[in-house]
Amino acid sequence: MLPLIALQAAALAAPAPVPASLAPVVAPASAPAVTVPAAPVLGEKPNAVSIKTDDKLLLKASYFAPRSKKKQSPAALLLHDQGRTRTELDTLAAYLNKRGFAVLTLDLRGHGESANADADFEKADDKAKANLWNLAGRDVRAAAEFLTDQ
Repeated sequence: MLPLIALQAAALAAPAPVPASLAPVVAPASAPAVTVPAAPVLGEKPNAVSIKTDDKLLLKASYFAPRSKKKQSPAALLLHDQGRTRTELDTLAAYLNKRGFAVLTLDLRGHGESANADADFEKADDKAKANLWNLAGRDVRAAAEFLTDQ
Protein backbone atom coordinates (compact mmCIF):
# COMPACT_ATOMS: atom_id res chain seq x y z
CA MET A 1 0.00 0.00 0.00
CA LEU A 2 1.28 3.45 -0.92
CA PRO A 3 1.21 6.45 1.44
CA LEU A 4 -1.37 8.86 0.05
CA ILE A 5 -1.35 12.64 -0.28
CA ALA A 6 -4.57 14.24 -1.54
CA LEU A 7 -4.36 17.67 -3.11
CA GLN A 8 -7.12 19.87 -4.49
CA ALA A 9 -6.20 22.29 -7.24
CA ALA A 10 -7.60 25.25 -5.29
CA ALA A 11 -5.38 24.41 -2.33
CA LEU A 12 -2.33 24.75 -4.53
CA ALA A 13 -2.88 28.50 -4.74
CA ALA A 14 -1.44 28.93 -1.24
CA PRO A 15 1.95 30.67 -1.21
CA ALA A 16 4.75 28.16 -1.60
CA PRO A 17 8.02 28.01 -3.49
CA VAL A 18 7.29 27.07 -7.08
CA PRO A 19 9.95 25.60 -9.37
CA ALA A 20 10.86 28.00 -12.15
CA SER A 21 9.61 25.52 -14.76
CA LEU A 22 6.10 25.71 -13.27
CA ALA A 23 6.00 29.39 -12.31
CA PRO A 24 3.85 31.70 -14.44
CA VAL A 25 5.63 34.24 -16.59
CA VAL A 26 4.52 37.81 -15.89
CA ALA A 27 5.70 40.64 -18.09
CA PRO A 28 5.85 44.23 -16.83
CA ALA A 29 3.08 46.49 -18.15
CA SER A 30 5.57 48.34 -20.38
CA ALA A 31 6.84 45.15 -22.04
CA PRO A 32 5.59 44.19 -25.50
CA ALA A 33 3.01 41.41 -25.69
CA VAL A 34 4.67 38.01 -25.88
CA THR A 35 3.04 34.63 -26.36
CA VAL A 36 4.42 32.16 -23.83
CA PRO A 37 3.99 28.48 -24.69
CA ALA A 38 2.38 26.22 -22.10
CA ALA A 39 4.79 24.42 -19.81
CA PRO A 40 5.69 21.05 -21.29
CA VAL A 41 4.51 17.91 -19.56
CA LEU A 42 7.53 16.31 -17.93
CA GLY A 43 8.35 12.63 -18.07
CA GLU A 44 6.31 9.65 -19.17
CA LYS A 45 2.78 9.65 -20.52
CA PRO A 46 0.25 8.50 -17.93
CA ASN A 47 -1.81 5.33 -18.23
CA ALA A 48 -5.51 5.91 -18.92
CA VAL A 49 -7.52 4.00 -16.31
CA SER A 50 -11.17 3.55 -15.40
CA ILE A 51 -12.30 3.54 -11.77
CA LYS A 52 -15.70 2.28 -10.57
CA THR A 53 -17.33 4.08 -7.64
CA ASP A 54 -19.42 2.37 -4.96
CA ASP A 55 -22.56 3.55 -6.79
CA LYS A 56 -21.30 1.84 -9.99
CA LEU A 57 -20.31 4.99 -11.89
CA LEU A 58 -17.28 4.60 -14.15
CA LEU A 59 -14.75 7.44 -13.89
CA LYS A 60 -11.86 8.16 -16.24
CA ALA A 61 -8.46 8.85 -14.71
CA SER A 62 -4.76 9.15 -15.53
CA TYR A 63 -2.25 7.12 -13.53
CA PHE A 64 1.38 8.18 -13.48
CA ALA A 65 3.15 5.05 -12.21
CA PRO A 66 6.07 5.55 -9.82
CA ARG A 67 9.47 5.45 -11.46
CA SER A 68 10.93 3.04 -8.92
CA LYS A 69 9.53 -0.49 -9.03
CA LYS A 70 11.89 -1.68 -6.28
CA LYS A 71 10.67 0.38 -3.34
CA GLN A 72 7.46 1.82 -1.98
CA SER A 73 6.71 5.28 -3.36
CA PRO A 74 4.65 8.16 -1.99
CA ALA A 75 1.41 8.84 -3.83
CA ALA A 76 -0.59 11.95 -4.70
CA LEU A 77 -4.22 12.18 -5.71
CA LEU A 78 -4.80 15.42 -7.62
CA LEU A 79 -8.35 16.78 -7.85
CA HIS A 80 -9.65 19.41 -10.24
CA ASP A 81 -12.10 22.11 -9.19
CA GLN A 82 -15.80 22.31 -10.05
CA GLY A 83 -16.38 22.58 -13.79
CA ARG A 84 -12.76 21.70 -14.66
CA THR A 85 -10.96 18.51 -15.82
CA ARG A 86 -8.01 16.34 -14.87
CA THR A 87 -5.95 17.38 -17.89
CA GLU A 88 -5.34 20.76 -16.23
CA LEU A 89 -3.27 18.91 -13.63
CA ASP A 90 -1.00 17.03 -16.06
CA THR A 91 2.01 19.33 -15.62
CA LEU A 92 1.84 19.15 -11.83
CA ALA A 93 1.27 15.38 -11.96
CA ALA A 94 4.29 14.90 -14.21
CA TYR A 95 6.37 17.15 -11.95
CA LEU A 96 5.48 15.07 -8.88
CA ASN A 97 5.95 11.82 -10.79
CA LYS A 98 9.43 12.87 -11.89
CA ARG A 99 10.24 13.34 -8.20
CA GLY A 100 9.21 9.80 -7.28
CA PHE A 101 5.47 10.02 -6.64
CA ALA A 102 2.80 7.73 -7.99
CA VAL A 103 0.12 10.19 -9.14
CA LEU A 104 -3.54 9.80 -10.00
CA THR A 105 -5.67 12.51 -11.59
CA LEU A 106 -9.32 11.86 -12.33
CA ASP A 107 -12.29 13.48 -13.94
CA LEU A 108 -14.89 13.71 -11.19
CA ARG A 109 -18.44 12.61 -12.07
CA GLY A 110 -19.98 14.78 -14.75
CA HIS A 111 -16.63 16.31 -15.70
CA GLY A 112 -14.32 15.72 -18.68
CA GLU A 113 -14.22 12.12 -19.87
CA SER A 114 -16.33 11.00 -16.89
CA ALA A 115 -19.32 12.97 -18.20
CA ASN A 116 -22.17 10.97 -19.73
CA ALA A 117 -25.78 11.51 -20.84
CA ASP A 118 -27.01 11.31 -17.23
CA ALA A 119 -24.23 13.36 -15.64
CA ASP A 120 -22.72 16.24 -17.58
CA PHE A 121 -21.65 19.24 -15.51
CA GLU A 122 -21.54 21.58 -18.51
CA LYS A 123 -25.18 20.86 -19.42
CA ALA A 124 -26.58 20.52 -15.88
CA ASP A 125 -28.79 23.08 -14.16
CA ASP A 126 -27.74 24.50 -10.78
CA LYS A 127 -29.53 21.80 -8.78
CA ALA A 128 -27.95 18.99 -10.82
CA LYS A 129 -24.51 20.63 -10.54
CA ALA A 130 -24.86 20.79 -6.75
CA ASN A 131 -25.89 17.14 -6.66
CA LEU A 132 -22.90 16.08 -8.80
CA TRP A 133 -20.53 18.06 -6.60
CA ASN A 134 -22.08 16.63 -3.41
CA LEU A 135 -21.46 13.09 -4.71
CA ALA A 136 -17.81 13.80 -5.57
CA GLY A 137 -16.72 12.35 -2.22
CA ARG A 138 -17.58 8.90 -3.60
CA ASP A 139 -15.30 9.60 -6.55
CA VAL A 140 -12.44 10.63 -4.27
CA ARG A 141 -12.90 7.53 -2.12
CA ALA A 142 -12.80 5.23 -5.17
CA ALA A 143 -9.74 7.02 -6.56
CA ALA A 144 -7.90 6.80 -3.23
CA GLU A 145 -8.66 3.08 -3.02
CA PHE A 146 -7.37 2.58 -6.56
CA LEU A 147 -4.19 4.49 -5.80
CA THR A 148 -3.44 2.71 -2.53
CA ASP A 149 -3.94 -0.67 -4.25
CA GLN A 150 -1.19 0.03 -6.78
